[in-house]
Amino acid sequence: VGAPCGLPVERVLQQQAAKEEQVGSIGVRLLDEGVDPIEDRLVAGLREEDARPDPDLVFVAAQGHLWGPNEERGVYRTTDGGKTWTKVLYVNPETGACDLAMDPSNSKVLYAGLWEHRRWPYYFRSGGAGSGVYRTTDGGETWTPVSEGLPAGPLGRIGLGVARSNPDVVYALVEAEGDRRGLFRSEDKGRTWRRACDRATYDQVNFRPFYYSRLTVDPTNELVVYVYSGSCFVSRDAGKTFTQIFRGAHPDHHAVWVDPQRRRHRHLLGRRQAGPGRRRPAVGRGLQRRL
Repeated sequence: VGAPCGLPVERVLQQQAAKEEQVGSIGVRLLDEGVDPIEDRLVAGLREEDARPDPDLVFVAAQGHLWGPNEERGVYRTTDGGKTWTKVLYVNPETGACDLAMDPSNSKVLYAGLWEHRRWPYYFRSGGAGSGVYRTTDGGETWTPVSEGLPAGPLGRIGLGVARSNPDVVYALVEAEGDRRGLFRSEDKGRTWRRACDRATYDQVNFRPFYYSRLTVDPTNELVVYVYSGSCFVSRDAGKTFTQIFRGAHPDHHAVWVDPQRRRHRHLLGRRQAGPGRRRPAVGRGLQRRL
C-alpha cells in the first residue's frame, strides 16, 4: 500500500545509549554504525505518529492500483497498531494519496498530497481535478483543502515536507502544466503559500515529477531543503537556488535522511542497475561538506 516508490516514514526512537535512529522512506532502515536494530512495525507507505505515548496510531497514504479506478485510495488511519483501518480522506476512485507530512510539534496536524492519475499499457496520465493539498488539525477526523498561493488546478503529483526546527514552515513540490508548476513554501502551517523558486530551477531539481516529487527538510534548519530525482540537490536559501550533491552516486534517488544530531551525515537511498532487467537498492552516505 502506498505510492509506487513509497512514502516518506519519519519517526525518532529513543535509544538505550542516548542515540537516536530515524526510519527513512520505502520502509528501509538507515542506521549509523554501532546502533543495534530495535523492534519496528513500520512498512512501506506508512507514517507513524511522533507522539510516543500512542505508537498504535498510524496513517497510510494509499495510491491504489494503477490500472483502473478503485475506492481503496486515500488516507487511512489505524488506532490499534494495524489490526483495523478507517479511511479518513477520500476524493474519488481515480485519486490516491501520494504523500503525507506530520507536524512534529502537534501530531494532530497532517498534510496530505492527493494525486489523480491513471496508467494504461500505452499511456500514463498524471494529474486531474482530484489532485490537491489537504490539511487536518484534528488527527484526521476532518480535512480541508488548502490552495491559497498554490497553482490553480489541474495539478499532478505533490511532495510535502515540514520543518522540524520550525513547524510553521511547510514545503510542497507541485506538478502542473507550464509556469504553474514549482516548489512552494508556507510559513503559517499551510494556510497560505508562496513560490520558492522559478520554473527553470524546479524543472532542474524535479524532472519527471510524476515519478519523483520527493523532498526532505533539514531537521535543524528550515532554510535547507533537499529535492531529489535523477540527481540530488540541496537549497540553503529556502528553495530559491539549489546545488547538486551526491555526485558520486548513481542517479535515480528516492529518499534522503539527514541525521538531526550530526548534520554532516546525510543518507541517500536510490536504485542502481544490478544486471540485465534487475535492480536493487543502493544506499550512500554524504559527508562531502558541513551544511
